[in-house]
Amino acid sequence: MEADQLPSESAPDLVDTDLSGTSAPEREAHPAVVAVVVVEGEAPHLEACLRGLNETEYPGLIVLVMAQTGEDLRPRVAAVAPTAFVRVVAAGGFAAGANEAIETVQGAPFLLFLRPDVVCEPESIRLLVEEAYRSNAAVVGPKIVDVEHPDRLREVGWSIDRFGVPHSEIERDELDQEQHDAVRDVFFVGDACMLVRADLFAALEGFDPACDPGAHDLDLCWRARLAGARVLVAPDARVGRHDSEPPSTGVTRLSHRHRLRSLLTNTSTTRLAWITPVAVLMHSLEAFVFLLRRQRIRASILMGGWAWNLRHIGELRVARKRAQSARVVPEREIHALQYLGSARVANYVANSIHAEDRVRSLSERSRTFAGSARGQFRSLRGLTLLALLLIVVFGSREILFGRLAMVGQFMPWPGVADLVRGFTSHWRYADLGSAAAAPPMFALAGILRTVLLGADGLGQSLLVVAAIPAGILGTRLVAQRILRPGWPDIVAAAAYAVVPLPRTAIETGRLGPLVMYATAPYIFLGVAQVSGLVSSRWPRRRISVLTGLLVALTSVFWPPAVALPVLVALSVAIAAPLTGDDRRRVTAALRGGASTLGIALALLLPWPLSFLAGGDRAGALGIVYDPARSLGPLVRFVTGTGGGGIGGWGLLVGGIVVVLLASGERARWCLRLWALALLSWVLALLPTWLGTASPALEGVLVPAGLALALIVAIGAATFSEELRRSALGWRHVAVVGVAGLIAIAGLGFVGDAVSGRWDQPGSDWNETLSWMQSQRDLGGFRVLWVGSPEVVPGSIHRSGPDAYAITVDGPATLLDAMSPPGGDGTAAARDAVAALRSVETHRLGRLIQPMGVRYVVVVHRPGPGPGTRADPELQRGLDQQLDLRELDGSPGASVYENVEWSAARAAAAGRQRVSDPWPGSGARGDRSVRVWSQQYDDGWEARSGSRTLTHRRVDGWANGFVPVGTDPVHVRDTNQWFRWVALGLEVLIVGWCARQVLRRGRRGRRERREARAAESGTVSS
Repeated sequence: MEADQLPSESAPDLVDTDLSGTSAPEREAHPAVVAVVVVEGEAPHLEACLRGLNETEYPGLIVLVMAQTGEDLRPRVAAVAPTAFVRVVAAGGFAAGANEAIETVQGAPFLLFLRPDVVCEPESIRLLVEEAYRSNAAVVGPKIVDVEHPDRLREVGWSIDRFGVPHSEIERDELDQEQHDAVRDVFFVGDACMLVRADLFAALEGFDPACDPGAHDLDLCWRARLAGARVLVAPDARVGRHDSEPPSTGVTRLSHRHRLRSLLTNTSTTRLAWITPVAVLMHSLEAFVFLLRRQRIRASILMGGWAWNLRHIGELRVARKRAQSARVVPEREIHALQYLGSARVANYVANSIHAEDRVRSLSERSRTFAGSARGQFRSLRGLTLLALLLIVVFGSREILFGRLAMVGQFMPWPGVADLVRGFTSHWRYADLGSAAAAPPMFALAGILRTVLLGADGLGQSLLVVAAIPAGILGTRLVAQRILRPGWPDIVAAAAYAVVPLPRTAIETGRLGPLVMYATAPYIFLGVAQVSGLVSSRWPRRRISVLTGLLVALTSVFWPPAVALPVLVALSVAIAAPLTGDDRRRVTAALRGGASTLGIALALLLPWPLSFLAGGDRAGALGIVYDPARSLGPLVRFVTGTGGGGIGGWGLLVGGIVVVLLASGERARWCLRLWALALLSWVLALLPTWLGTASPALEGVLVPAGLALALIVAIGAATFSEELRRSALGWRHVAVVGVAGLIAIAGLGFVGDAVSGRWDQPGSDWNETLSWMQSQRDLGGFRVLWVGSPEVVPGSIHRSGPDAYAITVDGPATLLDAMSPPGGDGTAAARDAVAALRSVETHRLGRLIQPMGVRYVVVVHRPGPGPGTRADPELQRGLDQQLDLRELDGSPGASVYENVEWSAARAAAAGRQRVSDPWPGSGARGDRSVRVWSQQYDDGWEARSGSRTLTHRRVDGWANGFVPVGTDPVHVRDTNQWFRWVALGLEVLIVGWCARQVLRRGRRGRRERREARAAESGTVSS
């Protein structure tokens, strides 16, 4: 039959017409297969494709060419395959052309879809059909090789990862050595050559044209899987494919869009609920990296796919309903066929960074690491380290599997949207509000909560529990770099573990010092490497940037931590006269500390600029606690109820003994570390000498704890190498005594772990006073917390001997953390708390009414429970207040309601709509002025209808507006544009630092490759 003899209206008789010349037994032995060749464009290899189909040994084959090109293909087809049929269809892509076979072909059991650049081997179609019957498969794909190089593999089935990214088991230009010749289930086969059961193809309504190009084959096979059909690859069936041009940017962009569409269409609802936010986060981070590498097109492709699918949400919903209605297979069976890792990462490793060498090196390193880890944990040293980590897990079991009590500076994390709004807003609503940059803590918490799929409390619990193991392992790393690996690094880890500072921080709810404990060893090592005290194979600039990043992350949770690199550098300078360090080394140390500090401050911009403004800077920096009373508890690191008793002297005595025993480079390290410890103790005592408040001592003393732990490790190394050669004497006795004291401190460590939560309270005020949040329906309000600095939750300020905190709409959340220095409003709140103690007023409620304070909570202990009453003077002032009504509180706190309170506009975010009545200014008694209970700022603007209201300062600190008419009032911050500029600056600085790290890393890899090449050339010569 000539190629142009088939009119489109006779299509239903295609198979019968073609098989009229074959006998019935032959038709039964060889079920009819219609090879559908979809032609787009010029198709230069069409003749080779048709010639391969002509030479096939399969007798029941009909060839149908779907022509989507303006050129008349009938002469070309007739010249090669006279019996083939040609049908001209409208151009619409491969999927649309292939779908024409649903109406064109009827009666054939199988459809074989082909690209025109594919050449089938004679037995390939027969093998595909046989495998389809043998394995009861609905979709079968062949092994695809290169036409010009038949020993090179191109495709043997595909898998996808959980984010819809295709993954192939073969590497680029991999030789065909029959390593992939097993028949197996795959997730999908490519559209280059796929045998599909015709009835299933019709039931699925063919390919989805909306997924073409790039994902129509994936989508079809995915929907077939959902319907319970099998998708196989039969490697015995071989076809060749000509080299094709790499996809253009436009095709790549469409492919990414369509793969996302297939993912959103075919994934179950339950699984999609957590895959979507994680995928968005991963693509955002990947796009950010592409931007740093000046690959803007790839970044736009990644994020543009989400935007495109969002714009077509209606079409997506219809396609999803169709796919899910046909589902008969549970999601866990689909997930079992997916690639467990990240296909994007695997493809990057395979295609971008010298796959063979990298993969081989990674494999060798993995085996080496695994063998080393097994060997270490079989040794006594490894078992000791493992025991330390198990004690930490045992002591944290109630936090891991229960609930972290929100006491002190542990505060609940709000939703991701609230964190993003808090970070990007120009106005801070903590305390009484301030035009200050938000701390990057909000952004970090939002990222961590997104990664954890929004799990409430899990991010903070993991942060708290992981701090102690991170510090232990970091100290071990430092000891290994200073000393040789062995018992000394285990001793350093154990000595750092028994320091009670992190347990006290968990007990009292001080998150910043806990993070400081975890990161201090790494910061110390980074500064030592930048200073040249410790060798490193990384460039110093890269180390400086990474250390600055770590300092910035620590300072986000505890601002005084920004001084740690300078403290380490100063310890080298102070000890230089005794250690013999020359001027060059001291200068390098000071320069390294200063550069690390500068990078950290730059990464934190513009947040550090907030502390340059007036107000309570000490409160904003966390310098609010009572100073140390004596030196004894400091040198034993006892700042709370935890500790090792007499064993707390072990580290101090051990440090003194080691100085007497060590010599050479070890003695010099002992002196440097002793200088660091003394600086730490001096800083802890400085507020006592000056008569001021102190930062959290648990954080100030961390450098001393790290220094003494490393000194004890130096003593262990000295004892193991030198003292064994000497006769028994006082040195042996001293070492044994020190070991005994440290062991006693270790018993305190184990004892604190018994409670399962490091003696932290079992409940908190957020849980007990949660009823306050239900009162927001009556209007926004604030809560004034008063008590001693050790028990007041949230971000606190000092007012004489008392501490106070102001929270919004109930107990504190993370948005109330790191309150800005404030201004006149902070001074007004401080004066009000001072007036309460001195009984200068009997109407405290009227004083705090413009602040929107509805409740006053006097806290007697960190968490609910039986405890003492408030300070007698403070309680006397409370009893004499005429406008505070005491409510039924919880044990451990007294709760008062302000009877003068009215629905103040105290808490807001962004553009607000407010209606009368607004509270007037209680101090002035002027009811014509409406109070906006935020610190006065020129950026606030109120509009009623089309009129802008007159803006005034009222009560010396708040915003007041003169109302006009009865229209609703809109209040907004007109300086929000400045925050967007600041965010852009932050992104540029972070991008510069990341670029420095990445660029230095690539340069280092290139230098190592050149060195290996030179070495191999020398050896061969």
